[in-house]
Order: sequence, then C-alpha cells, then structure tokens
Amino acid sequence: MVIASSPADAPQTEDDSTAVDEVLLYVALDKDPNAGTQQPASFRVEDADGAILFESELENFGELLRDTRTKDDWTDAQNAQNAKIWRLMETAPPFSRVDGQGRPVVAKLRVTGPDNAMIQAVVAFGVNRAGPRPVVVPLVHHLPSIAQTNPWVDTHQDAAGRDMPLPLCPTASRQ
Repeated sequence: MVIASSPADAPQTEDDSTAVDEVLLYVALDKDPNAGTQQPASFRVEDADGAILFESELENFGELLRDTRTKDDWTDAQNAQNAKIWRLMETAPPFSRVDGQGRPVVAKLRVTGPDNAMIQAVVAFGVNRAGPRPVVVPLVHHLPSIAQTNPWVDTHQDAAGRDMPLPLCPTASRQ
C-alpha cells in the first residue's frame, strides 16, 4: 500500500488521465461575519508549471452569505444561502487529473480583487460524457477546518486576485 504525503506523491492510475469535459463544483462559506465577498470568483485548474488548463467564473458567487444556521434553521434573510453548486461546462479543451507530463494538476478557487472569502468546504467532480455512460472523476474534497489549512481565499497579495490552492482527492475516477 502506498500512502501519499502530498498531491505530487499521490499514486497515479490509468483513470487519472480520464478527460474531463464538465465540472460540478460545490462551495460553502464559513460562519465568520466577513466570509462573503462581492468580488468575482472563479475555479481554475493549472498544470504543474502554472499554465491554466481550465478557468470558469462562478456566477452569483457574491450572493453567498456566511453560514448563519443554528441547528437546521436559517436565522437571517429568507432564501439566504451559504452554499451553491455550479455546473461548469466550458471545459474546452478537456483536461484531466494529470498534465501532459503525468504530474498532478493544481485546482484553485480564486477571488479577483482586493476582497476575499472564507471557505467552509469545496467539492469538485469532473465529468466525462464521451462514452455510453458518464464517468465521474473526483477532483477536490477540501474542508479547511479539518485539513487545518487557511480557510481564507487570500494566500498571496497579488492585486489581480487571491487564490486558495485545493488538494486533489487521492481517489481516481468511477463509472
């Protein structure tokens, strides 16, 4: 059994090269009063050298509010939401969990502008619809509080935007 200590050490399987032509992305904001942002946000995938393989804006990201639930009830505005699921279909050309040299890709959540967001959870799946049945490729399952990582999308001070690198799931695709 091989135990991976980092995404770069993760064992590769033939499924890591499954082409992804669609991404399903779930993002939830944390409970911090400043968790939300009015800045544009995007999800991107880069090769190991930083070249962008895929990037898609997250429509209405600024409408997400911090998590204000107590038990199962919302305590703030009617229809308030702290999470959203996006279906990102403009993945041309398709990408996979590994770049052209077989190295793991790097997924990132990005906020453009000076403001940031505090993240509770990010989950992403790639989908390949080329065959008779869709193939689902796990990409990211990141909970900063459990991973003990910085929950703020602000890991660098670039004026163009702020990134949260997201570790790839250690699992490969499933049919």
